[in-house]
Amino acid sequence: MGLIEQVRLMHENGLHADIKCLASLLISLPEFRSADKSDFSMILKKYEILVYYGDAFYVDEEFRRAEHYYNEALRQRRILVKIKPKTTSLQAVDSEVELKFKIYQCHMKLREFRDAISILEGISLKQRSPKVNVALAKLYQKQGMERSAITCYKEVLRACPFALDAITNVLFLGVPLQEVLSLLNMPQSSAAGAIPEWISSFMKGQSFASLNKHTKAAQVFRNLETKVLRDSVSVLCCQAESCWRSGDKVNAVNCYKRIRALDPTCLQGMDIYSHILAEDFETSELETLAQDLTRVSQIKTEPWIAMAQYCTCTNRKTRAVYFAQKAHMIDTRNVQALLLKASLLQSLNKQNEALMHYREAIRLAPTYFEAYQGLVDCYLSFWQQREAMTIARNALKTIGTNARTLTLYAQVLKKDAQGTDKAKTMLEKALANNPSFLPAAYLLVEILMKARHFESAIVVLRKQLELQPTARLHQSLGDCLREKNLRAEALEHYNKALCLSQCPVKSLDDMKNTEIVLSKEAESAEINFSPQDSSYQNDVPDEIFDSDPLVDQDMPEWL
Repeated sequence: MGLIEQVRLMHENGLHADIKCLASLLISLPEFRSADKSDFSMILKKYEILVYYGDAFYVDEEFRRAEHYYNEALRQRRILVKIKPKTTSLQAVDSEVELKFKIYQCHMKLREFRDAISILEGISLKQRSPKVNVALAKLYQKQGMERSAITCYKEVLRACPFALDAITNVLFLGVPLQEVLSLLNMPQSSAAGAIPEWISSFMKGQSFASLNKHTKAAQVFRNLETKVLRDSVSVLCCQAESCWRSGDKVNAVNCYKRIRALDPTCLQGMDIYSHILAEDFETSELETLAQDLTRVSQIKTEPWIAMAQYCTCTNRKTRAVYFAQKAHMIDTRNVQALLLKASLLQSLNKQNEALMHYREAIRLAPTYFEAYQGLVDCYLSFWQQREAMTIARNALKTIGTNARTLTLYAQVLKKDAQGTDKAKTMLEKALANNPSFLPAAYLLVEILMKARHFESAIVVLRKQLELQPTARLHQSLGDCLREKNLRAEALEHYNKALCLSQCPVKSLDDMKNTEIVLSKEAESAEINFSPQDSSYQNDVPDEIFDSDPLVDQDMPEWL
């Protein structure tokens, strides 16, 4: 067996280190270095060795060297084509299209996106395979060239009708569902060869999501998962994101918990889930999530975002910014990474830098609510109410009228004394749209309490507590009841707030003040009231009076 056959055999068996040793010697032989352009056989051997040599460097992640030898192989191939244009000998090795695709992969690893586009655009339209078109489409999307991306995705769908990722991308680029179905060249009836009903449902759900109709999308995915694709992680991921984007946090959390139970290695949507856990100060669960994700991959954004969220919860903001920046560098178009970085900069009083990141998030994802929320918060911190109002109106116009956008608009209106009544109307409309949307309830109660409409505030709070008891709701209800001189009931709700609260200082103060008043009333009425006999003493461990979940701790070894 000749040396070329040995290199080929090692390539087939994945012996890339051995290929690097042998190929480096072979290409230095005099017969290879001085091969005449008319010597077809020698040039063919050199071409084959260069391809395998490039593959070996690519596997070892030496992408610059791999690109160099792929380009050398491409030059040798062009010489071969000139000598014998229709020879069959070249079919045993990579085609020119495949070789260019490998060069594209090297440029991608080196983050040289313009060079990656250039090498793929050098492939003629007729020669572009579906994977070439997908690669080009994603590059065009990254560069903001949406029309070119749509054209490439359409070519993919003509060749591969069930390319669901391409279908999802083309829908989110604004192509109507009916037009997408027409590209598939398949009957939509129940006959053999037609699109299966469950695939049609999946496409319908993605279409609703692309049109920012997330409540409908969540319902479609929920029906699909419960009736046909039971325990499908992919469908649950779509459902969870749609629930989150529609403001249905409770169902989003339930979906993400099911995803984690079904597949702990799943990365999709875990950036959003880590945000929810951080928002709820679920530090222990967030730490577990971050640990699990870092074991799965460290070249994806989700593990770094989870670590940043964990550091934020444990009051390590500098380290959190580093992790958020790491996630952003891995994928500059990842909106969750941008939003996280912006919120961290905002918390560090770097408002101008935060504004830039929020604006970039809106450019990349115009229907992403959190970016509008962040911009409004920044402008309000600058006392720039007019700019905040403009952003809130744009959110209503772009995302549509739902509980979140109405609440955001009300948040700006309430800053002006003349806009309080309008803000109240907006919040009532938001709660009618989504009765369990807590931010609207919190803001409405705040407005009612400020106006000293405690009876109305109590009605809102009791209704919310039936749906989802939280520390803040119990705290606010306790405040309202205390204002109405219902101190015994107020104490009961302070007790419940204390049990639920991550930061119990205010509840403790209010509870102590209320106890003092009750004690004085009891003494004046000659009633023996002993705080030691109060029910809250049995419910709350002693440690909670001294603990602070945000006190700095030693960084765990995994971080």
